Amino acid sequence: MRTQIRIVCMILCTLVTACSTAWVWNSPYPKEWFNRAIYFSAFSTPPKTLDTARAYASDSFVFLTQIVEPPLQYDYFQPTQSLKPLAAQTLPQIQYLDAQHHPIPASSPLNKIAYTVYDIHLRPDLYYAPHPGLAYTDEGQLRYRPLKNTSILTPLTAWPHLGTRQATAEDFVYQIKRLGSPKTLSPIFSMMATHLDGFEAYTRAVQHWTQTHPNTLKPDHFLDLRPFNISGLKVHSNTHYTLQLKGHYPQFIYWLTLPFFSPTPWEVDAFYAQKGLTEHHLDWNWQPIGTGPYQLTLNNPNRLMKLEKNPHFHVEHFPNPPPTLPNAAAFKPYVGQRLPLIDTVIFTLEKETIPRWHKFLQGYYDRSGISADSFDSAITLTPQGQPILTPALKKQHLTLNTSVNPDIYYLGFNMLDPVVGGTSLRAKRLRQAISMAIDYQAYIQLFMNGRGHVAQGPIPPTLWGSHPGAQGINPLIYAWVNGQAVQHPIEAAQQRLTEAGYPGGIDPKTQRPLILNYDVATSGQPDDKARLAWMRAQFKRLGIVLQIRGTHYNRFQQKARQGQLQLFNWGWSADYPDPENFLALLYGPNGQVHHHGTNTANYHNPHYDRLFEQMRNMPNTPKRQAIIDAMVQIVRNDAPWLFGLHSKTFTLSHAWLSPTLLHTFGGGALKYTALNVRQRHNAIAQWNRPHYSTALGLTAGLILAMGCAALNIIQRQRRAATSSISP
Repeated sequence: MRTQIRIVCMILCTLVTACSTAWVWNSPYPKEWFNRAIYFSAFSTPPKTLDTARAYASDSFVFLTQIVEPPLQYDYFQPTQSLKPLAAQTLPQIQYLDAQHHPIPASSPLNKIAYTVYDIHLRPDLYYAPHPGLAYTDEGQLRYRPLKNTSILTPLTAWPHLGTRQATAEDFVYQIKRLGSPKTLSPIFSMMATHLDGFEAYTRAVQHWTQTHPNTLKPDHFLDLRPFNISGLKVHSNTHYTLQLKGHYPQFIYWLTLPFFSPTPWEVDAFYAQKGLTEHHLDWNWQPIGTGPYQLTLNNPNRLMKLEKNPHFHVEHFPNPPPTLPNAAAFKPYVGQRLPLIDTVIFTLEKETIPRWHKFLQGYYDRSGISADSFDSAITLTPQGQPILTPALKKQHLTLNTSVNPDIYYLGFNMLDPVVGGTSLRAKRLRQAISMAIDYQAYIQLFMNGRGHVAQGPIPPTLWGSHPGAQGINPLIYAWVNGQAVQHPIEAAQQRLTEAGYPGGIDPKTQRPLILNYDVATSGQPDDKARLAWMRAQFKRLGIVLQIRGTHYNRFQQKARQGQLQLFNWGWSADYPDPENFLALLYGPNGQVHHHGTNTANYHNPHYDRLFEQMRNMPNTPKRQAIIDAMVQIVRNDAPWLFGLHSKTFTLSHAWLSPTLLHTFGGGALKYTALNVRQRHNAIAQWNRPHYSTALGLTAGLILAMGCAALNIIQRQRRAATSSISP
């Protein structure tokens, strides 16, 4: 009985305490976090690596672009292709040389340009975030190399001694050397070997060294790259180096915005190559170092990633946005403030979309995308098809930003296939008929909630080289009617199929419907079956039977490499904002089967290839545009792809965040983000008010039940006592 009374008292005390607190019960974070300038976000896929020489995926760049600083960055307040200095003081000076290394004018014919030199001057105030690998003794020796009687601590910030130093030109060169190290296996190795003068000779020298010194390839042995030279790299001072390319490759300037070209101190490379550190996740894959606005202070990719302000970040202020920016006035309160505007960034692992969405609506994430499951509750379309917020979300004062991504998702034809491939008129008419029949606008509405843009060619509409409006449509499939692209009727596709020799979809060899194989990499998503059924129905309109062959992704890639596909889905997202990045996907020498390249359709048209070679390294001029237009017309006619769609990003932001610009390239915009801590705190308290009446009712019911139970026990005890004293 006494125990039950104690339980009731504890419940009442807990309820009173909870009701009297100013915070909410369902908060996933400690209360004190919301009194600080902390940005809360989520990630669904843990990064595979944070090594700046190996990371080449968006799940890694989300973090790395806040931590490291390559020479250049995309201008957050300007159009997509605008660059500005980051680690560099100014944009690189570019010089062109002939075969004898003599300077020649930029207007020289491309075949006369033997070398291109990028002259890079660095900021003198670049300093690394604190790191034990940079800790020196008073005598000038590395304190933690070798490790002697030192406890290995995690995180790195827990080590007793942390050091920093200036990032120098030698560090930028050392990082480029890591791109050719056999211990790194960088994904851009082939690009560097193709373009950087002396890179191939350097890698041969390193490989020869490791063959004669095999211990240096072991994880806990330091492969010091400093003694090896690359002829195309020259260090002139602590803040000045030059980089020499072979020939003319203007797209290289965009590569200088990627983490691959950020600085690496050799001391940290040596620090990580010590026994016992990798076992504690202290290596390049887990613990990057940089000069950027943030440092990674907690890396638990199965739960939480924490970025905190780099105490040595150089002085940088919020810029004055150009007056042409649509919402330039909204940025005015932040102009002149020192960056970054937020102290800490917390990323929480949320694999499931529904809980991530609900936590955003509760205010526990500051920004969110919109999953298919939540789209109807978040977005409604105007009669003109424009997305707007639903009334419920408008009440929460959310901001919606949309943008077309620099990507393409296409249906490819294997040009090596005897039925759909080849250059014969029959095969070309068959591909054209299929291209004309599939309604990708309906697909976007049915399966993507309208979050897509029908592709008219290989180049996304956000990149230079594409055309807006009537000039940009694919006339094979669309007509321009009343200011919009309208797909030709199905009868036009059926007529084209008849011209191919398949009237009504009948194969003249078998006198039965033509059967085509459609290979897809199965994703396991619930709507896969509906998507495939829709695609079958599109082919059925032509009388063609579509046979679905679903495979795991690895097997799908293997079939693509071996040329065993007939029809297939594929996609590509831009590395840099230049049309060459997409037109290269149809360049013959990039064929996947014969050349192991990115041309998965194995398309080869000699005229297209000649134009590509002429266009690829040209500056953006009307002459280049004319060549691109001719190339696009060729592939529209040959139809090696059904161009498909470009995806759209829908992003929601809470009212307490500063204005948001969706920039399709670059990811270092967090330093420009500010938030109103008090406004967020008040909104969360309002949106997550507990239902005290329910809690009190449940407690009262519990007390009543326990009282009845106690009364029943007392009555039993009295009856037992009475029976025990009866004569």
